[in-house]
Amino acid sequence: MGNYIQPKCGYFPTLRQLLRHEAGLADYCELAEYHAAVANHETAWPPSEMMRSLDGYRLRYQPGNGWRYLNIGYMLVAGIIERATDLPLQDAVRRQVFVPLDISAARFATEHADLHGEYLGNSLDYGPGWVYHGLLTGPVSQVTLLLDCLLAGELLPANLLLDMQAASVLGSPIAGRPWISAGYALGSYAGLC
Repeated sequence: MGNYIQPKCGYFPTLRQLLRHEAGLADYCELAEYHAAVANHETAWPPSEMMRSLDGYRLRYQPGNGWRYLNIGYMLVAGIIERATDLPLQDAVRRQVFVPLDISAARFATEHADLHGEYLGNSLDYGPGWVYHGLLTGPVSQVTLLLDCLLAGELLPANLLLDMQAASVLGSPIAGRPWISAGYALGSYAGLC
């Protein structure tokens, strides 16, 4: 299973706080060393090293009382899934999502080469290891099937689907983007035109 870590600070945010980017934790995008390592095509640091470099469990604000984009939150959720299912993340997703929906061509990218070729061309120059919660790749038809089944209520109970789509609106329109309102919900992004 993945090399995910448990907090040692006596605080663990709720799943909703992690998925809504309201957990109060820091994110690695604030680290200059992270940006330099990615630019230099270095191998991703182990999650424990990332959290140590970031002082990742020190609260930046009281959980639930602020918003800050948080990839670290997704990493922690991935660890929770692994512990709950006793499976590596990719096996848990395959068993719980892909198999029931007959999605066979999607996979987790683990190497830089996985981001080139059949589906994505040569447009991405990012090591998938830096996406600590996993990076899925596959044909557009399979992504469309997944989103269609998710939004049609085939994966989640109706109340969770509504919660997943209830976005917290953030600030004002973003220059150069087509939407006039943007927000995040439970692990999803919403742009309203």
